[in-house]
Amino acid sequence: MVDLTKFAAGGELGSYLSTRRIERPWSRGGYSYATNGRILVRVDRRDDIAEEPLAPDCDALIDDADARGNYTWIKDIPDVEVKELACPGCRGTGEIRWRRSTPITCDECNGKKMVVSPQMVSFPMSVSLADVYVKLIKDELPGAEIGIVESKDRVPVKIRFNGGIGLLMPIRRG
Repeated sequence: MVDLTKFAAGGELGSYLSTRRIERPWSRGGYSYATNGRILVRVDRRDDIAEEPLAPDCDALIDDADARGNYTWIKDIPDVEVKELACPGCRGTGEIRWRRSTPITCDECNGKKMVVSPQMVSFPMSVSLADVYVKLIKDELPGAEIGIVESKDRVPVKIRFNGGIGLLMPIRRG
């Protein structure tokens, strides 16, 4: 069973969105979802995941992706090594101290002292995905494939895997 918490905003990769509505997975209708604002995963409804009425309507995003046309499916997702470096926010200490105050846990690294240094992974049709998400898809979604569609706009790629589907936003290129 897929651990949806790894794809939620409260998971290891966090979120650039400041909202509690996507901090953990939720259920709606016949499905359970998780997103951090960059990646979205949908599986058949799980009884262990509660409803969240304020969570976004992700089915509209999936429907939009389905309407874009025929996707080219990449079955052999590359192995990637995700690089970490000392957190610039706390200079690798895990804590922030303002003058003589009591130290607080660094918000950028959550006290882990290291942060991921995202790198681009290139795919056909000039699509680039962040290595952290390519690794997450490959490691956590059984039988995963990445679907790319020809588009002049930057649109999400589709993900399909044993037991579910998803979307991932590509990286903007210079």
